[in-house]
Amino acid sequence: MNGLVGQRRNIFRPRFWRMLRDIQRFYREAPDFLCSNSDNAYTIGAFLENYNYSESFINDHLIPMGAAIWSTTVEEMKNYPVNAFIRFFLSHGLLNITNRPVWRTVRGGSKEYVRRLTESYKHNIRFEKVLRISRKSDCVEIKDILKNCILTKGVKVDELPTFDIEYLFLNIRSRSIGESIELVVTCPDDGETKVNTTIYIDEIEVKKNKEHSTDIKIDDTYTMRMKYPSLDEFIDENFNFEGQSDNSFDIIASCIDMVFSEEEAWEAKDCTKKELIEFVEQMNSAQFKQIENFFDTMPQLSHEIEVVNPKTKVKSTVILEGLASFFG
Repeated sequence: MNGLVGQRRNIFRPRFWRMLRDIQRFYREAPDFLCSNSDNAYTIGAFLENYNYSESFINDHLIPMGAAIWSTTVEEMKNYPVNAFIRFFLSHGLLNITNRPVWRTVRGGSKEYVRRLTESYKHNIRFEKVLRISRKSDCVEIKDILKNCILTKGVKVDELPTFDIEYLFLNIRSRSIGESIELVVTCPDDGETKVNTTIYIDEIEVKKNKEHSTDIKIDDTYTMRMKYPSLDEFIDENFNFEGQSDNSFDIIASCIDMVFSEEEAWEAKDCTKKELIEFVEQMNSAQFKQIENFFDTMPQLSHEIEVVNPKTKVKSTVILEGLASFFG
């Protein structure tokens, strides 16, 4: 009994029995529908709605199963062509009530058989930055990637500081490719000998500098408070290799949060970009020195490793900093 109902309390749930009824109905009627339907654009979502399948069958059984098979979202699954959907289920024995195929998985996940396939030539594989971003269109795609990977409610990707975004990307890499990174590091003692090293992502941390401050002293009265670069600046810095902006004034202006004194305050959001850039252009060398320190000491990904030069036998410490260091 438990094999059929899963949990005994389902026996008393009409929703559960409606789902079982529609499972039998779909498995019985789907092959005939495939033979009669010539509209290859007709979606599985439209089919289920037009043929009055129950909500429990749609949302608790068929669509989640399809989304798991095709590694997609529930909404995208509903837009899948019904003919292709039924044909796949037929060819894989998924329209059978009994004698269904046994699905097997590889211990360690898909990365394990990729590792075994590439074992003989793994040292010739080099990971490249494959995300080539155009500022206006694909920036949205990067934001969507992050949003889809964040399960915590209320987190606004656009407002995350750059070091949090770096940490997110590093962990996305861990989940999708593997928990370790193979890198080639140059030995500091001679500046030319290269050695292979393995870094484990869970050991990489966001390090904070004690000298870091978000407040820039303009004069004895006014202070400028900085904010961390936005996601757009992060994409420019890490992924946009074509037409990357070199305008430092633009970046500084975009990172101004407010200017304040003991008696009053002005928020950057109330100013135009042109006004902010003109404000930055009027700063003196001492003020720019503080701004430079703000950017240089920002929290960032950091990891310290020990390497031994095979030629000189000298042991050295190498500090890797920033996202690019762990993708190189």
